Amino acid sequence: MKTLAQPLDVGYPIDTPTLPSQSSPVGATAFQMACGKSGLKGIQFLIERGANVGHWDNRGRTALHWLFKQGLDEDDDSDRCFERFGCLGRDEDVAAMAQYLIDMMERDAVFAIDTDGHTAYESVLAT
Repeated sequence: MKTLAQPLDVGYPIDTPTLPSQSSPVGATAFQMACGKSGLKGIQFLIERGANVGHWDNRGRTALHWLFKQGLDEDDDSDRCFERFGCLGRDEDVAAMAQYLIDMMERDAVFAIDTDGHTAYESVLAT
Protein backbone atom coordinates (compact mmCIF):
# COMPACT_ATOMS: atom_id res chain seq x y z
CA MET A 1 0.00 0.00 0.00
CA LYS A 2 2.99 2.27 0.50
CA THR A 3 3.38 2.89 -3.24
CA LEU A 4 -0.32 3.71 -3.60
CA ALA A 5 -0.22 5.98 -0.55
CA GLN A 6 2.82 8.06 -1.51
CA PRO A 7 1.18 10.37 -4.08
CA LEU A 8 -1.86 10.79 -1.84
CA ASP A 9 0.23 11.55 1.23
CA VAL A 10 1.89 14.47 -0.56
CA GLY A 11 -1.43 15.92 -1.65
CA TYR A 12 -2.05 14.43 -5.09
CA PRO A 13 -5.85 14.56 -5.59
CA ILE A 14 -7.16 11.00 -5.56
CA ASP A 15 -9.74 11.47 -8.31
CA THR A 16 -7.61 13.39 -10.78
CA PRO A 17 -8.00 11.69 -14.16
CA THR A 18 -5.04 11.15 -16.41
CA LEU A 19 -4.74 13.99 -18.86
CA PRO A 20 -5.77 12.93 -22.35
CA SER A 21 -2.67 12.72 -24.49
CA GLN A 22 -1.37 10.84 -27.44
CA SER A 23 0.03 8.09 -25.19
CA SER A 24 -2.94 7.87 -22.80
CA PRO A 25 -6.21 9.30 -24.10
CA VAL A 26 -8.46 7.68 -21.53
CA GLY A 27 -8.89 10.18 -18.67
CA ALA A 28 -8.94 7.42 -16.06
CA THR A 29 -8.40 7.82 -12.33
CA ALA A 30 -5.90 5.95 -10.19
CA PHE A 31 -8.84 3.92 -8.88
CA GLN A 32 -9.85 2.76 -12.36
CA MET A 33 -6.29 1.85 -13.21
CA ALA A 34 -5.98 0.00 -9.90
CA CYS A 35 -9.09 -2.01 -10.80
CA GLY A 36 -7.30 -3.11 -13.94
CA LYS A 37 -3.88 -3.71 -12.40
CA SER A 38 -4.16 -4.15 -8.66
CA GLY A 39 -5.69 -6.62 -6.28
CA LEU A 40 -8.66 -6.27 -3.97
CA LYS A 41 -6.55 -4.75 -1.19
CA GLY A 42 -5.40 -1.99 -3.53
CA ILE A 43 -8.90 -0.99 -4.58
CA GLN A 44 -10.16 -1.20 -0.99
CA PHE A 45 -7.31 1.06 0.10
CA LEU A 46 -8.18 3.68 -2.53
CA ILE A 47 -11.87 3.57 -1.58
CA GLU A 48 -10.91 4.09 2.07
CA ARG A 49 -8.89 7.12 0.95
CA GLY A 50 -11.97 8.56 -0.77
CA ALA A 51 -11.75 7.37 -4.39
CA ASN A 52 -14.84 7.91 -6.53
CA VAL A 53 -15.98 4.41 -7.50
CA GLY A 54 -18.45 5.78 -10.05
CA HIS A 55 -16.05 7.75 -12.29
CA TRP A 56 -16.46 7.23 -16.05
CA ASP A 57 -13.39 7.79 -18.22
CA ASN A 58 -13.36 9.53 -21.61
CA ARG A 59 -14.50 6.32 -23.27
CA GLY A 60 -17.42 5.80 -20.91
CA ARG A 61 -15.68 2.99 -19.04
CA THR A 62 -16.18 2.45 -15.34
CA ALA A 63 -14.08 0.59 -12.80
CA LEU A 64 -15.85 -2.62 -13.87
CA HIS A 65 -14.78 -2.11 -17.47
CA TRP A 66 -11.21 -1.66 -16.25
CA LEU A 67 -11.43 -4.75 -14.04
CA PHE A 68 -12.79 -7.00 -16.77
CA LYS A 69 -10.51 -5.72 -19.52
CA GLN A 70 -7.65 -5.34 -17.04
CA GLY A 71 -7.28 -1.67 -17.87
CA LEU A 72 -5.60 -2.21 -21.21
CA ASP A 73 -6.37 -1.20 -24.75
CA GLU A 74 -4.06 -1.64 -27.66
CA ASP A 75 -4.07 2.10 -28.35
CA ASP A 76 -3.18 3.49 -24.92
CA ASP A 77 -0.35 3.17 -22.45
CA SER A 78 -2.15 2.44 -19.18
CA ASP A 79 0.81 0.49 -17.83
CA ARG A 80 3.03 3.55 -17.92
CA CYS A 81 0.35 5.72 -16.27
CA PHE A 82 -0.20 3.16 -13.54
CA GLU A 83 3.50 2.96 -12.68
CA ARG A 84 3.08 6.22 -10.76
CA PHE A 85 0.80 4.47 -8.29
CA GLY A 86 2.38 1.02 -8.19
CA CYS A 87 1.16 -2.40 -9.22
CA LEU A 88 0.16 -4.67 -6.37
CA GLY A 89 -0.51 -7.81 -8.39
CA ARG A 90 -3.76 -9.50 -9.38
CA ASP A 91 -3.74 -12.71 -7.42
CA GLU A 92 -7.32 -12.37 -6.16
CA ASP A 93 -10.28 -13.82 -7.94
CA VAL A 94 -11.68 -11.32 -10.45
CA ALA A 95 -15.23 -12.44 -9.66
CA ALA A 96 -14.77 -11.50 -5.99
CA MET A 97 -13.35 -8.12 -7.00
CA ALA A 98 -16.27 -7.57 -9.38
CA GLN A 99 -18.80 -8.35 -6.66
CA TYR A 100 -17.06 -5.90 -4.32
CA LEU A 101 -17.24 -3.15 -6.95
CA ILE A 102 -20.86 -3.88 -7.82
CA ASP A 103 -21.76 -3.59 -4.14
CA MET A 104 -20.04 -0.19 -3.99
CA MET A 105 -21.29 1.32 -7.28
CA GLU A 106 -24.51 3.02 -8.26
CA ARG A 107 -26.73 0.99 -10.60
CA ASP A 108 -26.15 3.28 -13.62
CA ALA A 109 -22.38 2.84 -13.29
CA VAL A 110 -22.71 -0.95 -13.05
CA PHE A 111 -24.64 -1.05 -16.34
CA ALA A 112 -22.75 1.80 -18.05
CA ILE A 113 -22.31 1.49 -21.80
CA ASP A 114 -18.92 2.58 -23.13
CA THR A 115 -18.19 4.34 -26.41
CA ASP A 116 -17.92 0.95 -28.11
CA GLY A 117 -21.51 0.24 -27.10
CA HIS A 118 -20.68 -2.37 -24.44
CA THR A 119 -21.36 -2.81 -20.77
CA ALA A 120 -18.36 -4.05 -18.77
CA TYR A 121 -19.57 -7.64 -19.07
CA GLU A 122 -20.22 -7.31 -22.81
CA SER A 123 -16.78 -5.80 -23.35
CA VAL A 124 -15.25 -9.07 -22.13
CA LEU A 125 -17.38 -11.06 -24.56
CA ALA A 126 -16.42 -8.73 -27.44
CA THR A 127 -12.69 -9.40 -27.06
